[in-house]
Amino acid sequence: MIEIRKGMRLKGTSEDWRIINVSQNRVTVVDLNDPRIKVTQFFYADIISKVKTNRLKIIEENIIVIQNLNLSEEIKRKFRERKKIIDMAEKIFGPDYLEIKKHDSRKIIQKILDETNISIYMFWRLLNRYLKSGKKDYSLLDQRSLCHYKKRSSGGGRNLSNGNSNFKRKEEDNVRLRKWMNKYLTATSKEYTLEYCYIKLQDEYRDSNGNLGEPGTYPSMRQFSYFINTYATPEQLEAKKTSMLEMRNNKRLLKGDVNEGVYGPMDLVEIDAHEVDVSLVSNNDHHLVVGRPIIYYMIDRETRMIVGFTASFDNNAVIAMNRVYECLIDPKSELLMRHPNAPKYAIPYGILPERVMTDNGSDFVSKEARRCARALGINFCFSPAGVASLKPIVERSFGTFEKMIDPMMHKAGLIKKRHDSDHHKKAVLTIDQFRIMAEDFVYFHNTTICEGIPYTKDMIDYGIKQTPCDTWRHCVENKGQHPRQIEDFDAFRIALYKHKKASITRYGILVDTMKYIDLRNRKLEEMCFLNEREKIEVAINPATVNYIYYFLDGVWSRAWLNPDLKSQASFINMSVAEAEAYRKKMAIQKREALQEKRNQKSEFYQKHEKTILNAKREHSGKENDTKHIKTAREKEKLIEQKKLGQKNIAADSNYDGNEKTNSNDLNKPLDENTVSDENTFIDKGPTLDNADDSTSFDDDYMKYMEDL
Repeated sequence: MIEIRKGMRLKGTSEDWRIINVSQNRVTVVDLNDPRIKVTQFFYADIISKVKTNRLKIIEENIIVIQNLNLSEEIKRKFRERKKIIDMAEKIFGPDYLEIKKHDSRKIIQKILDETNISIYMFWRLLNRYLKSGKKDYSLLDQRSLCHYKKRSSGGGRNLSNGNSNFKRKEEDNVRLRKWMNKYLTATSKEYTLEYCYIKLQDEYRDSNGNLGEPGTYPSMRQFSYFINTYATPEQLEAKKTSMLEMRNNKRLLKGDVNEGVYGPMDLVEIDAHEVDVSLVSNNDHHLVVGRPIIYYMIDRETRMIVGFTASFDNNAVIAMNRVYECLIDPKSELLMRHPNAPKYAIPYGILPERVMTDNGSDFVSKEARRCARALGINFCFSPAGVASLKPIVERSFGTFEKMIDPMMHKAGLIKKRHDSDHHKKAVLTIDQFRIMAEDFVYFHNTTICEGIPYTKDMIDYGIKQTPCDTWRHCVENKGQHPRQIEDFDAFRIALYKHKKASITRYGILVDTMKYIDLRNRKLEEMCFLNEREKIEVAINPATVNYIYYFLDGVWSRAWLNPDLKSQASFINMSVAEAEAYRKKMAIQKREALQEKRNQKSEFYQKHEKTILNAKREHSGKENDTKHIKTAREKEKLIEQKKLGQKNIAADSNYDGNEKTNSNDLNKPLDENTVSDENTFIDKGPTLDNADDSTSFDDDYMKYMEDL
């Protein structure tokens, strides 16, 4: 016989109830799935029916007897106070507590709170725990007093959500856990992740058919993670987040600062690139997003002076690094015009570093970068991978720049590390506007206090401020530490430009289908006349195709793009990359046109080869008469003239008289700007004499031609 009592727990597929009262024909339960107090009443017969049909199961639980517990006096005192509160609530709302959630019960509850001097939160917490325990008194005890009665075996964890016991580790389980813990910690983050190692750990608990047992028969993900955090050393966990090399570097003994071994301005500079967290738009179309800009900085380690900088879309490119070097010979006139009161040495130029500290990026370790360094007499120092602290000044400057522009770029293209960052939709700045902002930051950095500059005794004696420009002036004027000067700017540019071999042809120097001439060099003219096809070394400026430098007879000279060749006149003022893109497109179009020509030739051959074949068949069986060729030719002429005359008469009879041609128009001479192609007049456009000056060559070339 099934008996329903107060305190029983009834569990179904979605139900989890605790019985708090049983009357003659009704059963009152509280829902254990609801964190609040949700009381419901059912008929006794319905509950019995559900239990008999296994829709509800009776869960047996252990009962703790308070009298058997060895409790302290403080715990007993708190228990008596809580029992008094519950007894007052039981007397008013019990035994079924159906009225406790009604509006009228608030005043009664407040009266209980005033008498017992407890908070409303504590009242509902005690009542919730009391009812969901089945009105057991032990639920009113401080739960910490019951901890030592809960037996926990070694290797255990939390109980599973389905109520089953957790996985108990054995010695062989510890061996497996330690094995995959070591693999997780010793491998880099790209090789073995925590999820991958846990899956491999589960594979060791599968049977011969590859099936995994029920939960509780193998370690959970939480147990595996807890095992790692318990038995791994802090150093291992820190190294896993980054790398062992970076972890050791960050915790090494600091025996000096970044200025150790640096002997004055430009003795050692740092160069690096950074992708700014700002989205930009196109210069030509302000609604076309082009992405993030890349900034390059060259910073002097001794004075913290930014001596070279650039902002573009070139990342890990030698051309971007060369622009930084070109800043060393640029007087920055536009920047100084925006700051007319700039102090001395605000942005120095005409100087060359002795050593350069960079990372292992392709733009610094490439063959072209090494060639430029050798030509300029610069020694490269490469920092190990993952150790940014060996070039901290340039890394810190990137962070300072971003922190300075972030408040202004809010809702203007600032890229936030969050899911709702609409930076592309809100982008407004172009690369030119961003470049001006980056240049002004360079001026700000060089003329304001930089706390990273070592404030020495002699700087205090001379009254030198802790700014890069004042520190530079102090090193040059007071300490006599003058940086290396660039004496020949043209030679400096030639060393930066890309070097390659070019051929000499009748059109001049041939470089990637571009023809360059120098009418001042008679030796070059003679070589072009003889068409010797000799190879010479040239230096190409990637920013423009207007000119190149060529090396002949031990001297570097400049040759200009020939504007008189119409095929290349339109490439004037383009960069090398732009011209190369057009050349590739032109090559594709030529290939397509050539293939179209071949297709038409194929149709021509197929059509007329068939005609020739038919003619051969009709001609077979009799030899040609070769004795009366002249007489036969004259007769054939007359026949052809008669056929042409009949065609003209037929054409005149079909001609519409409303469209007559004016005889004066036929006798009118053709205009000098037009050419006749049967019935079509094609405009050739303006002549070179009246062409617009804006389409002519640049001013340097015109001056060069005037000198000739």
